[in-house]
Amino acid sequence: GAILYLLLLGEPPFDLQQARHFFEVLPPQLNKLNGFEPYIAQALRRCLAAEPSERFATIAELRHSLNLPLPPTQAAQARAELGELVQMIAAELKR
Repeated sequence: GAILYLLLLGEPPFDLQQARHFFEVLPPQLNKLNGFEPYIAQALRRCLAAEPSERFATIAELRHSLNLPLPPTQAAQARAELGELVQMIAAELKR
């Protein structure tokens, strides 16, 4: 969760100079997530939950939660369009 927060916001969720943040219950600055889609903010909040039982048990669970926003038909269409784009780029590179 902390790495995802860092990647999305460009800063760590906690003051890294104070190691106690990793051993005490201190809420990260999640109000900075307001510009993100709600499902991303919700997943990140869950990653950084103070209670370990409230966090994702596996990275697969996190990945699944981030895949939920697209309905299957839209996801299939996006994959098809991406495949076409890759084929076009590959054809251009062969020239």
